[in-house]
Amino acid sequence: MDTYVIERKQGIYEGRNKSSAYKDLVWTVATSSDTSLDIIGQTELALVVIDNNLAELNSSKSSIVSAQIYIQDMNSKSFGFYLVYTNNIERKGFEYEPWHYSFAPLSKPYLEEYLKINLDSLLSDKKILGKEYFTQEFIENYVKDYVLDISPKLK
Repeated sequence: MDTYVIERKQGIYEGRNKSSAYKDLVWTVATSSDTSLDIIGQTELALVVIDNNLAELNSSKSSIVSAQIYIQDMNSKSFGFYLVYTNNIERKGFEYEPWHYSFAPLSKPYLEEYLKINLDSLLSDKKILGKEYFTQEFIENYVKDYVLDISPKLK
């Protein structure tokens, strides 16, 4: 029996990988090294990073399963994209993530559907280690602070 290992390449942030490979499949992520450029310039630089990530894995574009490219905000609101976790010091939950945008026309209906789920009953019949810590109070606070404490434009 063949044994396959997931190969990971460490990114610039601790605990984050810039690339991962399994067999001949590759997942990779890149940002532009110059955020002062326009969208085309940033994308071109990010694609160079993708090429370098693939070379580091001895792989090619034909093996990519997923490639994410992050670019600096350039009038994103006019296209329906909004920063999810803003830099508002009053906001709770996840820390400010200047790269994390969401497409409002899709994310708002998804949030509405998610909020219809009764998480307490969903988790109660599952065999999850530590599920005793998922009290009603914990779930309510998590939803309030982590799910709903996002940009008002995405609610």
